[in-house]
Amino acid sequence: MPSANYIVLVLFIAAFIMSVILHEVAHGWMAARCGDHTAEAAGRLSLNPIPHIDLFMTIFLPIMLYVASGGTMIFGGAKPVPINPYNFRNLELDDLKVSLAGVAVNFAIALVFGFSLHLFAPDSVGFTLFTLITIYNLILSLFNLIPIPPLDGSHVLRFVIARANHEVAAAYERIGRFGFIFVILLLRFLWRPILASINFVWFRILAIHDVHWLEVILRFRQSF
Repeated sequence: MPSANYIVLVLFIAAFIMSVILHEVAHGWMAARCGDHTAEAAGRLSLNPIPHIDLFMTIFLPIMLYVASGGTMIFGGAKPVPINPYNFRNLELDDLKVSLAGVAVNFAIALVFGFSLHLFAPDSVGFTLFTLITIYNLILSLFNLIPIPPLDGSHVLRFVIARANHEVAAAYERIGRFGFIFVILLLRFLWRPILASINFVWFRILAIHDVHWLEVILRFRQSF
């Protein structure tokens, strides 16, 4: 395999780790803007990756998924920032803002790198690297929008439910400890709308019509 592909892989892994870190930093930054400085006091607003690395979520999980999927799937996260919602000025609204901050950062990263794809030829190293960064930031943002606790999307749905019935919203939040079990069980169905959303962003928003993002990822995987 050409050495350039190794460089792309290393740069992508670094970008992926930084993307999940920025996701958590965004949560902490927004929490501070809303009155809760817990993450800031814990030193978690730093871009230094060390305080954010979780041994399982940041290192082992992405590696296991990458190997198990034959190089087609990678997912992980950084150590969640500590947040005390009772410090918020407006508990429900500020909780919504904090939850959406991480999703917004990953989506913004995806758009920046996605629009930059037009600077490269479709078969170039730069196009491959930027495609990987774009797609996996889209996956991070869309996956976290799934409305199942403890994912960020659950805070959005809870905010909506609370407008009608606070007791129902509280009961919905209590399924958080079992949330990831539901996510895993429903994953085969959840991937369909996620893939449809990625295609919409790729073809309609980024206006990349001459190449499919999945072809780029598969070509990169097959080059190893």
